[in-house]
Amino acid sequence: YLISENLWQLRELPRRLVAAGDRVYATLGYGRPVVAIDAATGEILRTYQGTDNAHEIVCADGRLYVVVSEPVTADTPTTGAVLREFPVWRGSYLEYTTKYMDKHVRVFDADTGREIWQKTDRDVKTVLPLTLIVSDGRVFFQNESALIALDAASGEQLWRTDRPSIHQRYAWLVPTVVAVDGVVLSADRAKDKPRLPDKEAKA
Repeated sequence: YLISENLWQLRELPRRLVAAGDRVYATLGYGRPVVAIDAATGEILRTYQGTDNAHEIVCADGRLYVVVSEPVTADTPTTGAVLREFPVWRGSYLEYTTKYMDKHVRVFDADTGREIWQKTDRDVKTVLPLTLIVSDGRVFFQNESALIALDAASGEQLWRTDRPSIHQRYAWLVPTVVAVDGVVLSADRAKDKPRLPDKEAKA
């Protein structure tokens, strides 16, 4: 999944800070694991194993649903080259293409830290940013080709429907997925729209 501009970490930042009751769940830095914090004192109460490089945290019904991937670093083979550089009102602006590392979803008991289930198959490898939601005992997410529903307690797939998506987009251009009154809505750029301008068009 190619993404232009390295803004994805900033885009996902609000999804890595969740308050529920007297607990705050967050990552204390890029690439860091998810921790539970006492909301009154700031004391770290628990670290959730296997959540390094968490992208998103959703808390629902006493469970944490976490989207995790391997980190993209300077020497990662999937890191792309600079496409263009041009001045802005402050400093310069770089635009380049990079590829998300494969993702997976892990679910934990929020109070004990016990892992309940995880999903590591091809469906979640390309889960699109900010599309993981939990509603009425169901988990919904969108990947490059489909909108998928899982049982929130077990991770078992309940249904899927085709939802083709573009493979290259700006980091701030992500789908919106919401669930209300038993209906799931997905808003995204149409797949047949033009891709990002090619290198010649940028010249």
